[in-house]
Amino acid sequence: MLNALHNFVVQKITGSFQFSIALAIEKGNTYECLQ
Repeated sequence: MLNALHNFVVQKITGSFQFSIALAIEKGNTYECLQ
């Protein structure tokens, strides 16, 4: 049970981290297009 909860938390953190990276890349691409 505790292990499943741990895996869930890790997946959430990893997912939000990947989302942040994707968002940063998207902002970077948009910024480059505007120049």
